[in-house]
Order: sequence, then structure tokens, then C-alpha cells
Amino acid sequence: MSRTASSLILGTGGVVGTLLALRTVIPPAHRRTWSEEKCVIEAASRSCPHTEVGVSIERKRAILARLYRRFDEVCADFALACRQQCRICCTQNVVATTAEVEFMLHHAGETDRDMLTQKALHKADYVRFRPRLTPNALAAFCIERRDPPPEDEVLPGSACPFRDERGCSVYESRPFACRSMISTQLCEAGGEAFVPPAVVSISSAFCQIIEDVDGGGLYGNMLDILAVFRDESALTAYRKARPWAVAALLPPTMPNPGLLVPPEHQDQVMAAVTLLGGM
Repeated sequence: MSRTASSLILGTGGVVGTLLALRTVIPPAHRRTWSEEKCVIEAASRSCPHTEVGVSIERKRAILARLYRRFDEVCADFALACRQQCRICCTQNVVATTAEVEFMLHHAGETDRDMLTQKALHKADYVRFRPRLTPNALAAFCIERRDPPPEDEVLPGSACPFRDERGCSVYESRPFACRSMISTQLCEAGGEAFVPPAVVSISSAFCQIIEDVDGGGLYGNMLDILAVFRDESALTAYRKARPWAVAALLPPTMPNPGLLVPPEHQDQVMAAVTLLGGM
């Protein structure tokens, strides 16, 4: 990730992938300095929604819908170059929570759900970004001033299987990783997006909150979670908040330990998240 006068350049891994890339290129001796430059917004964290294991899937859907709308409201204040047919950034490196993938399947409807899943997994590449840490796990390492374990390199991904000639076939219910991949300039062929630094901070805070919403869930590549939910018993158990066993190596979601925000973006992040407290 490189810094310009007015924007940060995000690669195809999106906000989370870029934060991970940032961590891997900073020499170990300076990683703690990066952590200390962040501040923990505890008041904002307390005002954010949190769901425990056993919360109804209907409530999770409602909170996600509100979070998505709120982020759209935030982005409306910026002059974005994104257009309906912009698809360079649509790759298979999309990360999501189980709640987000269930939200997508719910909006597809029972009739289209199987077709949607089969289409996605049929076109899926084996090599794609699979995070070992969730956003809140990474935040916990930073807050505790510990070096997190290394992640695999975020490589340019193949085209997202939901991308077609008309655009995105799941656009209205797409995960937050897709929604936060915005740009103030037309993306280059490599899939780089030019994002205002404040939006990166707001997006990373929303990533933490969205994970917090999915108590008892999993986090990982969207296509891996789709593969898990191809098993009807797993999807039903998740929707009914019952215990469920997953063979896939997907990290569990974690509670929000505090939002990591650069000091210069505190006010903007606070303004974006404090309106979520009533959910």
C-alpha cells in the first residue's frame, strides 16, 4: 500500500488485505511504532452493536442492513469514480463473515440459492486469499502490542464468479469487503483503488463491527464460507443458532476489543459509528 497526498492505494485484497499487506512490509523493529500510532476508541466500541451466540438470524440481518446503509451514507460525502460497470476490483479475494454470506443467500431466495452457490464454486480457483486472522483478532494483537502471525501474500485474484456481463449478480446483498472497495479515481488494470485515508479508517472500523455482529460465526474467504453453507445442515444450524461442526479451517469471529483508528481520523470514525448504537 502506498500513500499519496489525498488517498491510499488499495490492492485487490480490499481494506483488510491492504492492512495485512501494510503489516507485512513494515520491518519488525517498526511494527510496534505503527501500533502505537493507532488509538483505541473505547467509547465508540461500546456504542456499537454486539451479538452473542444465540441471537436470531433475523436480528443479524437487520443489523447488517443498517451497517451497509450507514456506510453508503458515509461514502456519499466523497466524489467517487466507481460506476456500475466497474469490475476490475471484483476478484475471488473477497473476505466475509458467515452472517454476510447468509445475508447474501437469504436475499437470493430459496429458488436461486443453490444455483448461486453452484455457479460460484464451479468457477472458484483453489488459490485465493484465505485469512488466518479476523479483523478483531488483528486488532487485539495491536492493542496488546504483540506481533501477529504472518498472513499469506495477497495475490491478484481471478474474476469473482458473481461478475457477469451485466455487472454484479449479488450487488444488493454483496459483502462489506465489496462495498468498501471504492475509489476516487478510475482503477488501474491491476485493480488498485485510490481511497481517501479517512474512508480506510472508517472501513476498518466497520469490518470490526461487522465481525462483532456475527457472534458464534466464522470468518474467511467468501467462497469458502459458501462451500460450508452448501451443506444444508450447516446452514440450518447456523440460522437457528445451534452448535455446528465445520471441517474447513476458518477462524471464528471474535468480540470487538476496541476500534483501531489513527488520531487524525477519530472524529470522522466516531461520527460514522456512534449512530449505530440504537440497533
